[in-house]
Amino acid sequence: MTITATQLERRKQHIGSSDMGAILGLSPWKTPWDVWAGKTGKLVNALEPPSASAHAGNLFERGVLSFAKQELGRLLRNQYRAAPEFHLGANIDALAVERGLEPVEAKTAGLFGPLRGEWGEPGTDQVPELYIVQAHVHMICAERNLCHLAAFLGGRGFTLYAIPINADLSEIIKARAVEFWEQNVQRDIPPPESWPSLDVAKRIRRVPNKTVDIPPGLIFAWQMEAAEEAEAKKLKDAAKARILAALGDAEAAVDPVSGEAVTYFVESRKEHMVRASSGPVLRWKKKGLGI
Repeated sequence: MTITATQLERRKQHIGSSDMGAILGLSPWKTPWDVWAGKTGKLVNALEPPSASAHAGNLFERGVLSFAKQELGRLLRNQYRAAPEFHLGANIDALAVERGLEPVEAKTAGLFGPLRGEWGEPGTDQVPELYIVQAHVHMICAERNLCHLAAFLGGRGFTLYAIPINADLSEIIKARAVEFWEQNVQRDIPPPESWPSLDVAKRIRRVPNKTVDIPPGLIFAWQMEAAEEAEAKKLKDAAKARILAALGDAEAAVDPVSGEAVTYFVESRKEHMVRASSGPVLRWKKKGLGI
């Protein structure tokens, strides 16, 4: 769902369902350090514009919940529930009225690329682990034993999953939430062995004219990585130039040994190189290979 400024401010007062996935190391987008920095007020520009995929997910949410309503009956949308004894809170997409107010989570996947993660048969609980954790936070906060996950999956369409509560996982979540809040947030100590993601690191509040010492070697390591990146780009550009030269006046080519194919085209003033697998069906764009 789209997060408002009010909801964002309220999130600072508890650990949310997506926070919990990050704390347990399951999120590809956030680290435990990111969560800690957000809860302790160390970040600026917290209300960032959503990414293209997140924006599409927000637009698709209404349709996903309409599908869930057809399957589950009347829904109460955008509901907040909390378990303050565990410092947990959840902005739940909906509660299914005719199912005893069981939580409903809306998801989209595979809209901008291949479908990633484990998505099993409808009616099962075979969804990515991150969403299993989110569903358990919803169930803990709503005091229910089942969470419905309605999804629109690229290439598969609408589908509905049922995630029953797992007592062991619930206890792990509760214990880790209490530990994180009391040991890290309240004591303002960053979680050990965790570092910020680059996007979050750029949003840390800075004190003007303040200078600090940092661990030896960090600046040198960054310089070395930057030099290697620049050299890798040169090699990448040279390899692409050789492919274009080999194409001559053709717009496509095939490697006779591997069977891999490449197509060069221009679209809206942007040049692209599309690489196709050797299989007869699967094709995908690799923008990283674009010229």
